Amino acid sequence: MPKAITFFCLCFLSLFGFAQTKSAAELQLQLQKLPVAARVLYMAAHPDDENTRLISYLNNVEHIETAYLSLTRGDGGQNLIGPEIWEGLGLIRTQELIAARGVDHGQQFFSRAYDFGYSKHPDETFGFWDRAMILGDVVKVIREFRPDVIITRFPTTPGITHGHHTASAILALEGVEASADPRQFREWGAAHQVKRVLWNTSSWFYRDHPKDFEALEVLELNIGKYLPLQGQSVAENAALSRSQHKSQGFGSKGAPGEMMEYLVAIDGQATPDEILAGLELSWSRFEGGKSLDKKVANLVEEFQPMAPWKSVPDLLTLKEDLENLPSSFWRDEKIKEVESLIFDCSGLYAQVLFPSSEVFPGEEINLQIKLSHPSNLAIGLESILLSGQELWAGGPQDLIQNELFTKEVSYQVETDKPFSQPYWLANSHGLGNFEVDDVLNIGKADSDPSFKATAQMKINGTPFSCPVPVLFESSDPVKGLIQKPVYNVPKVEVAPAVEQLIFDGEKLKALSIKLTAKVSTRGYLGVQTPAGWEVIMPKGEIEIGPIPQEVVVRVKAPDSADFSALKFYFEESNGQTYTQYVQRIAYDHIPIQIWMHNASVVVKKINLAVPNRKVAYLQGAGDVIPEALKEVGMPVAELDAQQPSAKVLSGYDVVILGVRALNTLENMPEWSPLLKDFVAKGGTVITQYNTSFRLKDDDFAPYPLKLGRSRVTNEQADVQILSPQHPVLTNYNQISQDDFDGWVQERGLYFPQEWDERYEPILSMHDEGEDALNSSLLVAPYGKGVYVYTSLSFFRELPAGVPGAYRLFMNIIGLEKNQFKGAGK
Repeated sequence: MPKAITFFCLCFLSLFGFAQTKSAAELQLQLQKLPVAARVLYMAAHPDDENTRLISYLNNVEHIETAYLSLTRGDGGQNLIGPEIWEGLGLIRTQELIAARGVDHGQQFFSRAYDFGYSKHPDETFGFWDRAMILGDVVKVIREFRPDVIITRFPTTPGITHGHHTASAILALEGVEASADPRQFREWGAAHQVKRVLWNTSSWFYRDHPKDFEALEVLELNIGKYLPLQGQSVAENAALSRSQHKSQGFGSKGAPGEMMEYLVAIDGQATPDEILAGLELSWSRFEGGKSLDKKVANLVEEFQPMAPWKSVPDLLTLKEDLENLPSSFWRDEKIKEVESLIFDCSGLYAQVLFPSSEVFPGEEINLQIKLSHPSNLAIGLESILLSGQELWAGGPQDLIQNELFTKEVSYQVETDKPFSQPYWLANSHGLGNFEVDDVLNIGKADSDPSFKATAQMKINGTPFSCPVPVLFESSDPVKGLIQKPVYNVPKVEVAPAVEQLIFDGEKLKALSIKLTAKVSTRGYLGVQTPAGWEVIMPKGEIEIGPIPQEVVVRVKAPDSADFSALKFYFEESNGQTYTQYVQRIAYDHIPIQIWMHNASVVVKKINLAVPNRKVAYLQGAGDVIPEALKEVGMPVAELDAQQPSAKVLSGYDVVILGVRALNTLENMPEWSPLLKDFVAKGGTVITQYNTSFRLKDDDFAPYPLKLGRSRVTNEQADVQILSPQHPVLTNYNQISQDDFDGWVQERGLYFPQEWDERYEPILSMHDEGEDALNSSLLVAPYGKGVYVYTSLSFFRELPAGVPGAYRLFMNIIGLEKNQFKGAGK
């Protein structure tokens, strides 16, 4: 009796992971990889560090299964497309990296390292990361993926690049050594010996010493090949892969023709002539595999693109032959690949459709099952399971060629089913590492789907178990078909309007709580308060439903208070309590992401004077500073970036440019003269940090100002006050050294490197062992007004509620030309 086939699809999914049937070109690429028994692991620190050209070449030309291990999810970077930072940005960049692998056909892994921000030295990086933990994660990935070769993007020498980058190369070498030692990290399985470690070098790393690069003994690899199955060159495929990193502004284009990559051995061995030189790449590397070489070659050669299902009978035979061989790593991996090919070549289309992309525990819903196939194979459906429950058991049901089989079935979500949540965000985390409960998740790119369906079938009489995508579908008049994953969320959401409530002298502040229920219900809004704090709540039951209902409570602060938190909840009349809300992150280029938060609000008191100024905000890449200013009672109007208008500006005292406005606003050349004129007539313009490259307008400031790339990454770096009597340090709030305590991630970034003498530098700071940087805050009177350029990371400090950052920013907003008498030293 034939054995049942059970497998997890290793197929190349669409960018959103919902692909069903594959093109003949994709199937042919899968088949071309089948005879190759070799793997390469590329290693670096962040999403977008990877060399997509080399990954694409190895996967699509050499047909070597190649994966990328990114130690972090890029949480500490900047966001060019929206306001998300920290973990929210990490969610976006995770999905962008998964999408990139969907293009270049690689696999993706992560460690538990948290991207805490820019680091200049690996010693600083390891001061944040739990080195032993992250090394263990590297070992786990190596022992499970079992690469023959590891390629690092960066060298192990400190000082050349980002400290995270250098740390990734150091951990690669340490991981190779530890993975080969059966005494180390026994919890991560059998030891594995990587054959060599190569550094993917380039002239960029030797830009200050080009002759050293010329003297290197390197492996030169021309990857400028054409990919007929994709209709692209390697460079074009790699550019499309890299262009998935949209939050980083890394859209790029490739061109056909010669393209060289350079590799050098860094594990003490001589640099080889080829990446896998001297290594066995065929099925001969596992017992009995050589006897099947001819069958595999015939499968590849006889594949019929116009009828892929004709390969299925031979694939079923090959699968049975493999199962009769002694068990080994490569034998088992090839069985999985063959099983995946059987499913994909059959052309089977299968879906379980939910009526919504969000459901809640205990909800009763109707689902739709859809199956179809285009072949003359005998395919029968026995049953379908959903999350371990029998969803449909009406088989055997023969599936007729080119006929859609549909069934509507009822389903109740388990009452104790865990809420959907990215596995690495299920717990609070430290400064350098995520805390993951389920060790099976360590290394995974993403969480498993909340709802997983499996179809029990027979193909040509052979029992077969295949995964079935679970999703929600809708139609958009512009975009057409919209597919979304299905998430399990709370029936009731309790969402405070802000994450923190700052008291700057007031005794009482209003706080809005948004209550939403998937279905109508009644209950009470409650709160747990720290000692001394009081919350005035609405009395009586509240009826809530799908339309959000706003409830305003009043928070009363004690005379003296430390950092505390208010914890809100909604209690239904039946006693069921809800304490969370869902953050939904939606962009067109990634699947919608959800992130569960506790309904808590941080409350703190700070000594803060707020100037009475009419403030306008011109958003750049996106930040939440307007919300942070409103939180302390300063009204802020957000300008329409597409409508530059002197008349609109004339209604304000201060205009603040959001982060990277000079990099992102295409019409900045229209805004710049208007803003200069606004200052000349008595206004204040505050320009926040921008990168030094891809400026939309070089002539943005009233006096010459050239941006650089210097930054101060140590958020505790000493700050020297250069101009203690300047009004930016004395008006409204008296600024002292204490105001630079408690900053987060960094002091600032992309400091100006040259500036006109009419700018007055206010502060000086530097990282350990580096020269002082005096341009984090530059102030210049101009005409009747004031122009300010600041590289201080207010976009991180204000959302984090840093008191000193608030006090300094209030002073900057309060600057007026008439304050400058007697300013300076």
